[in-house]
Formats: sequence, C-alpha cells, structure tokens
Amino acid sequence: MTTATFTPDVVACRLAATSKKQLLQQLSTMAAAHAGLCDRKVLSAIISREKLGSTGIGNGLALPHAILESATRPVTLLATLETPVDFSSPDNMPVEVVALVLGADEDSNGYLSTVNAVSRILHQRHAQLRAGRTANRCRQTTLPARRPGEAALQTVKINAQKNPPAGGLIFERGWWS
Repeated sequence: MTTATFTPDVVACRLAATSKKQLLQQLSTMAAAHAGLCDRKVLSAIISREKLGSTGIGNGLALPHAILESATRPVTLLATLETPVDFSSPDNMPVEVVALVLGADEDSNGYLSTVNAVSRILHQRHAQLRAGRTANRCRQTTLPARRPGEAALQTVKINAQKNPPAGGLIFERGWWS
C-alpha cells in the first residue's frame, strides 16, 4: 500500500454548463484527455452509473463516479460551475461544485477510498470551493490546513502502482512521473 493525495488531477474553475448532460460531457472529455482514455467510454460509464441514481449528494454538490476497465489508476477532477445545474439531488438544490472520480477496474479498494476522501473534502470545504475564483485556489482548498511539522497533503491509502506513467515532471497521485 502507498498513500495518495486528493489533490485533483484536473481542476476547472467557473465551468460554463447549462445542463447535467452538458456538464457530464465536459467532465468526461477533460478527464479522458488527462488520463489517456476514450472520452466516449468515460461518458458511457458515468451515464450508466448515473442511471442507477443521481450522484448529486446535496448542498449544491455532486460526485459522479464510475469504474473503467481501461483505467489504470484513480483519476479525479474538481469543477466549480459558473451557473448552478440541476442534478436531481436529494435536497433539490442545483449543483455548484462537482468532483468526478474514475476508478480502475483492478483496484476497487483504491477507487472506493478515493470516492470516500473526495466526498469528505467536498462536505468539509464546499463553501471555500464555491468561493474559489481560480483553479489554483480551488486546488489549494482541497489541502488540509497545515500544522507545524505536518505534511501539507491529505492522504488516503490506495494500492501501490508498480510502474507510474512516463511523462513530464508533474506530481500526480503520490509519485513523480
């Protein structure tokens, strides 16, 4: 086991979407581009999960999530919306903050841990996320308050990935790639 942060892989601040469908399409495209996945497969998985019941979790928050066979690790995306969108949430409040989680088929424990961590942070910091005017500010909001001597990143346990992806010098999910 290794630790990974819930520092979102992708952040979109003040995303313009007029409907749930349009929002899910935009999120799918961004997450797929980041993770090297097929955007149609991402959207299909999210819509299939959404058909089981809305992933609107109340208080203006939504947490669409799905497992994909082609994913090799959890992928997270955080978005604040320019205009709230109806998401069929249990409290009937339109959504202003959305976090998308995609999980790897082979790592359901990592996926569930990531969904849990994201949900916790959304509930704890929804007001600060709504107030964020930049992607950087929204990303910083997901980090816990620092105490002297403590690491600045919230962690959850996930299964260790043996071969992190090749690429540039970008810190993602607990390793340098």
